[in-house]
Amino acid sequence: MAHVYKDCSIVPPRSKHCVLAIGNFDGVHHGHRKVLAVAREQAALLGVPVGALTFEPHPRLFFNPAQAPFRLTPEDHKVSAIAEQGIDNIFVSTFDAKFAALSADAFVKEILVRDLGVVHVVVGQDYRFGAKRQGDVELLRRLGREFGFGVSEVAPFKDHTNQTYSSTRVREALGAGKLDKVANLLGRPWSVHDKVCYFGRGVVALSLGARQRLLPGLYAVEVQDLLGQKTSRAFSWVPPTALGDEDELLVSFDTDDQTKRSLRVEFLEYLGAHGTLGTSAPDDAWHGASMAWI
Repeated sequence: MAHVYKDCSIVPPRSKHCVLAIGNFDGVHHGHRKVLAVAREQAALLGVPVGALTFEPHPRLFFNPAQAPFRLTPEDHKVSAIAEQGIDNIFVSTFDAKFAALSADAFVKEILVRDLGVVHVVVGQDYRFGAKRQGDVELLRRLGREFGFGVSEVAPFKDHTNQTYSSTRVREALGAGKLDKVANLLGRPWSVHDKVCYFGRGVVALSLGARQRLLPGLYAVEVQDLLGQKTSRAFSWVPPTALGDEDELLVSFDTDDQTKRSLRVEFLEYLGAHGTLGTSAPDDAWHGASMAWI
């Protein structure tokens, strides 16, 4: 089980002196997994723990808080997905004004060397760091030689179409309703997993919050509760709106069991446009099937 630290300055000795993968890791898609795999392999060679450093809130949200929702994985889901890749220690650094103002040199000296005592760092080819993105991989290598840690640069990981795996491609595919492409990029279906906001007549609501929005229309989904129990194939309807952070996902799965306080909804297939904008779906759309409505 991975150890999770929200403050790099108070990390115990057992989790320091590690091989460290660095990135935002939103979505933890195949490209991210490649970086994490290289870190894991390097740690095995050196006989040290493997860690991952990520940032919350997402730097993009910090610099532009008014932008449309875009997150693929909220913090807790991202941390869980990273842990599933065999990472021993996950460091979640708060990305605030103080952190954003750190120079590239200060980031390396204060976070990587002083706080974590890294022995090796693994980053993607386009990695930038420090205030105003002043640092690049070459600077990281130079500082690594100065402070005694190695650096591995992972080339862009590409799919069978020779396109690089990226969070941007996942967001674009979600917005176009191409859920088979989303699953190929992520290595799993995209999902919403959260506490239930309300429950009634077999219908529950989960807040979408800062998550990426989907193409309006009807979707096939699968619902899983806290105990891992899944429904049969279900349906989801996304109305043609572009509302704010209070958008909700409504799910009907033929149950009045209000003990299901947390659910995971996996989006499997886009079935096309369906229904009309309103406060409830047509009866024939809900009857006899599990459905979700955003």
